[in-house]
Amino acid sequence: MIVRKPNFEFPQTILKHWLDDCAFKTHLCNSFTLLFPTGERFFVRSLSRFVPQISDEKLKREAMLFMQQETQHAVEHEKFIQNLRDQGYDVDQTLRLVEDVITRFVEKSTSPEFKLSLTAGFEHLTSLLAEIGLSEDFFENSDPVMRKLFEWHALEEIEHRAVAFDVLKSSNPSYANRVAGLLGGYLILSGLVGLVTSHLLWQDGVLLKRKTLQDAIDVFLTKNALLPKAMGIFSRYLHPKFHPLQENLDELVRLTQAQWAEVVA
Repeated sequence: MIVRKPNFEFPQTILKHWLDDCAFKTHLCNSFTLLFPTGERFFVRSLSRFVPQISDEKLKREAMLFMQQETQHAVEHEKFIQNLRDQGYDVDQTLRLVEDVITRFVEKSTSPEFKLSLTAGFEHLTSLLAEIGLSEDFFENSDPVMRKLFEWHALEEIEHRAVAFDVLKSSNPSYANRVAGLLGGYLILSGLVGLVTSHLLWQDGVLLKRKTLQDAIDVFLTKNALLPKAMGIFSRYLHPKFHPLQENLDELVRLTQAQWAEVVA
């Protein structure tokens, strides 16, 4: 694990539909940008509470690196939100919704143990998306800066995919608690991504267009088939003996590092 600080700049020349000239694909990714700053900081706060209790020095070091990587993700994605404002999107209403759900509701109404379980569950989901995105070269036809942003983020999600899980296992190894965190994370993430993506598409005036529906079918069921691929990876977490490092993704990480050496240096 390396804490990288790429310090991206997002020029005004980035197009509204920067991914494959497709509104649906672009706004699906934009929805994550709008969720990440609040979500990543929630992960950091949830994990930091347990760091003093970690007796394994290696795991404690990894937890610190995890928190630094997540903080950097929040910083870089937050920069691009201003581009969305400049493009005419009402994103502040969305940001308030995300803050209400994650910080004011979830964080204030659940126990520290469940927040850690949620964090581990969320990390499995983001690692799942990162694995698919990188292995399928999902960002091939996108704006170069945006491609670097998402592939850098995906790379680090894979690198630290086991950290929250290991901290959870060391503090509360309950299988029921682990699965509850995954299911809770899935409901929150899928609900927010669906709402935010729909809101952005509605602002473009294409939410109910036939092409948008076809693009969604292509992404989730046919051409990219993200849904069946995601369910296969999602289900790994449900096995009682699951561990995030069981799947060897070293080659995927190595190829991404080599391709984007100027970002990860």
